[in-house]
Amino acid sequence: MHDLIFSKFKVESNYIYYGIDYDLFNNPGKEYGKKKIISFINHSADKKNTKASIQITDTILKKYSNVNIYSFGVLNYNGLPEFINNCVNPSEQKIREIYCKSDIFLYTSKEEGFGMPPCEAMACKAAVVSTNVGAIPEYSENGISAFLHDPSDIEGMIKSVESLILDNNLLSKISENGYFKVKSMLSWEKAVKEWEALLMSIF
Repeated sequence: MHDLIFSKFKVESNYIYYGIDYDLFNNPGKEYGKKKIISFINHSADKKNTKASIQITDTILKKYSNVNIYSFGVLNYNGLPEFINNCVNPSEQKIREIYCKSDIFLYTSKEEGFGMPPCEAMACKAAVVSTNVGAIPEYSENGISAFLHDPSDIEGMIKSVESLILDNNLLSKISENGYFKVKSMLSWEKAVKEWEALLMSIF
């Protein structure tokens, strides 16, 4: 975010990351089974690029029978295919439930201010395959705690999803690393301490 602000306004900035509600978004009993679940957000805005998520999951489902697809959104957008289990206007608890049962969370957005859903999914130990937009590259590391791609790289995202389906060790590694990465970076306690320190330095 610092680099984005500097590139647009040519000024230095202080920034404090959001925190995640870990009382809500958590999954201590995560298990990695043979039946894989992929989830994504069904959104009406073109910049959220839901059509790419549909294309990717359609391709995956044609190759792998051990996959179920889930999505969620405020309304039923994009004329979803029948193979997608869509949850309309879910509560926070229902969103957590979807994150927790997901092995892979797919996020194909073209642009973001921050990008909260991937880090919420990581807190619930879903392995994230995402575009490299907003702050997502700042709270995740490509190939270590998530797989990150240019929004136009559909084939690359398909390959990353495939690698997680085929390799349970890789799946658990990305999931666990993602969890520890966001837990170390995105907490309200950390945000409050940094905000207090910033105020003290000003006044």
